[in-house]
Amino acid sequence: MARQKKILGAIIHPIALLCPTIEGDKFEELVESIHTQGLLMPITILYPPESGKPITVIDGHNRMRALAVLAKRYPKRWKDYDYVYSAFCLQDAFPIEEPGALERYVAGVNLTRRQINKDQEAALKARLMLDDIRQYAQQQKAAGQKAGGRPKKNLTH
Repeated sequence: MARQKKILGAIIHPIALLCPTIEGDKFEELVESIHTQGLLMPITILYPPESGKPITVIDGHNRMRALAVLAKRYPKRWKDYDYVYSAFCLQDAFPIEEPGALERYVAGVNLTRRQINKDQEAALKARLMLDDIRQYAQQQKAAGQKAGGRPKKNLTH
């Protein structure tokens, strides 16, 4: 099992990590923006903190990284900052129980908002396609059919 990436104690959803990490001057601009203006766009987490489930960031890992840098650079100002109060809880607004829904959400916000290269875009789309194939196979199995095939023969006749 792959080790989970964590930032400030929160788990970063693996599909979010397929998207580019902001580096260099662009990352420093993000850090400075959050330092001077605060967190303008909430970090999207999967479950509310009071659920008792691990906090899982599904959108905003670069903002989380920036907050971690700020906590080190300016500990008096940022050490007690609780990003959870600036978080959008996806469970409250999105049908995350549906198979593949979470992955589609994460990929959708990242494909429409970011400049990603073709390899990263292909990896996201392949992940979504694989999830759709699995979901289709499960539906076929539940309906008594082979995936992509005819109904199973009833051997009780």
